[in-house]
Amino acid sequence: MTICRFEQTLLKDQSTQSNQIDSTQPKKRKPRKPEAYAVQQIIVEDKRLTLILPVKVCNEGNSTEHWSSKYKRHKRQQDYLSLILAPYREIITLPCNVLQCRYAPRELDAQDNLPYSHKWCTDAIANFLVPGLKAGRADSDQRISWSFSQQKTSYYGIKIVFDFK
Repeated sequence: MTICRFEQTLLKDQSTQSNQIDSTQPKKRKPRKPEAYAVQQIIVEDKRLTLILPVKVCNEGNSTEHWSSKYKRHKRQQDYLSLILAPYREIITLPCNVLQCRYAPRELDAQDNLPYSHKWCTDAIANFLVPGLKAGRADSDQRISWSFSQQKTSYYGIKIVFDFK
């Protein structure tokens, strides 16, 4: 009995398919480590207020999240900062310098992504310092100077330092 070429290729395909891994089963992924966050600390000095908060600021520029999950995270950050800052309304005076330091396992690009990742925290702080303006407008006040830094750590968090005169 002779086998034509077409039948030979079918037989070869069947024999190689039996040696391949079954693609219907999903691949097993390594479980992710739980994310660690900074412990909340508030330090009040003579002309300085330092807050270390368990807030994760993300790279917003390259994010592909759904808009509603971004919105929820931004709203959560702003609400948390406004609750934490509320008791210190009388202490902080303008003009002031505000330093925001990002704690995270990986560093961001210092020129573009770092300031953009702090955008929603900056808006919340500015709305606290200069109330009564439209949302997102208070951070352009000339009496507030903003600076950003980052530190490589094993946990996520943000450090906010207010230096006022």
